[in-house]
Amino acid sequence: MKPNDAGRRIRRWNASARRPGSGLDRASDRYRHAVEQGFVKPRADGDQAAQVAGFSAAMARVWSVDTMARQALCEEGVPPALFLPYFSFTRQVDALQRKFSGPTLVRAVRQASDRWVCQGLAPGVLTHILETVFSLSWVERTEPAEQASK
Repeated sequence: MKPNDAGRRIRRWNASARRPGSGLDRASDRYRHAVEQGFVKPRADGDQAAQVAGFSAAMARVWSVDTMARQALCEEGVPPALFLPYFSFTRQVDALQRKFSGPTLVRAVRQASDRWVCQGLAPGVLTHILETVFSLSWVERTEPAEQASK
């Protein structure tokens, strides 16, 4: 991979995210339409505007985490065909970070890392994602627990 390939891919991705009619705005508009048409179950209080705003905020968080993960993957030289499982790992860690904190978060992230390493993801890339996207440099062990005990 040429040194500027990662930068070029990131610039192209960021440019496509800013195009009108794509990305977050398009997803929010589609969700708003689905809520208005009744395809999505409404909130108990019936506040459709708040429901769409909550969806938009969640999508913005996922979009930013995915963009940072994409940048980390490009820096590590991961082929784009393998991005999807790394995005799944990133989204799982994001959910864990919203749910847990402290030692419980450390344990949950280590378990998630072990699971994804067992599924074939590179431990170094997972560590790089944890450090760059989530600033979790204190998660030092990336090999599966079963292999560490052998």
